[in-house]
Amino acid sequence: MKSISRLTLLALAAALVTSCSGNSSSTKGGTVDDNTFLTGYVGASDISLSKVHAVPLDYEGQPDTEVDANGNVSFKGQVTTSSLTTGFYQVNLATSYVGAPLILIAENKDGRTTYKCELVDGCGAVAYKGDVPLDTDYQIRAAVGESLEAMRVNINWITDLASSLATTVYIDANGDNTTDTEKTGFYSEYSIEIANLHVSEMFGISDIISATPISPASLAFETTLASSMLEEGIMYGAYVAAVQKLAVDRDIDYYAVVNLVLEEFLLNQGQIFQKNTASSEVSLYELTEAAADILDANIAYLESVNTIVPAEADRASTLLRNRAASFIDGELTAAKLMCQNHSRLGKPAWRNQRHLLQTLINVF
Repeated sequence: MKSISRLTLLALAAALVTSCSGNSSSTKGGTVDDNTFLTGYVGASDISLSKVHAVPLDYEGQPDTEVDANGNVSFKGQVTTSSLTTGFYQVNLATSYVGAPLILIAENKDGRTTYKCELVDGCGAVAYKGDVPLDTDYQIRAAVGESLEAMRVNINWITDLASSLATTVYIDANGDNTTDTEKTGFYSEYSIEIANLHVSEMFGISDIISATPISPASLAFETTLASSMLEEGIMYGAYVAAVQKLAVDRDIDYYAVVNLVLEEFLLNQGQIFQKNTASSEVSLYELTEAAADILDANIAYLESVNTIVPAEADRASTLLRNRAASFIDGELTAAKLMCQNHSRLGKPAWRNQRHLLQTLINVF
């Protein structure tokens, strides 16, 4: 009796998940409703003039595209531009998008997109709080398994990790249960949700999609956030800004750092090294220390010019330092996909699907 190959098995299991995800229609379209929209921030509320696309999935589980008469390919859906000062965006939606998976894509095709320098000592030739141009290849994503009216969806390099993980599958090509080959898969409602939960756990953020990232250079701005949410938002914003410091320290481009982290993350099946003194690979320790350094420098600077800084900033810094001190050299992170009881999924059927998927893999 011939055995089923692991590749075939995983394809079958993935198809099972997708078929149950509510993503059966080939395209999404319809009338745009000015009262139905998504909002969020690009970067640590510090990436300006980025084109933001709200894109449905096609029948292959990829962001839907269209081709014009000249052969130019563009994303379907709605598009807007992040604000000049805070990176905030608001995009209206077709009513048929509500309740379906949606991919938010921020890019710089027109060459106008910049990020605000969060480093008190400056970002190379650009001074503190100055605008640093981004490469025209720059593109980051955030994905939601079920878009809701007035939903907050942040788009930054951390949400891009989750988006990339949601479309990656690992194949035991040799059948030895040790060697896994990374392959590009497809988005499904399920893969999106568990990837977002996975990356949220890795960075100690309750929800990378909806938590508000606070730019380290904007600590003095008034906010209506509750104290615990402000503390988390400051930590989140410092993490998002951390790649700026790594870019300066390593003398490479901002987007190159983003890609370094992404490559290591996917190579290690959704993990990165906690700390790695034996290698030049980016570790969570390096990112966490960079986040704390940026935050502490901004606190010191703002206080030196008699600016009132919220107490939550110091607490966020302490939390970052404590996290960094807990990381083990040479060990990968151990974020787990703990999604069965997570309220955002809201669909008990996911539990059965996940158990069935794992059973198929274990039986093989």
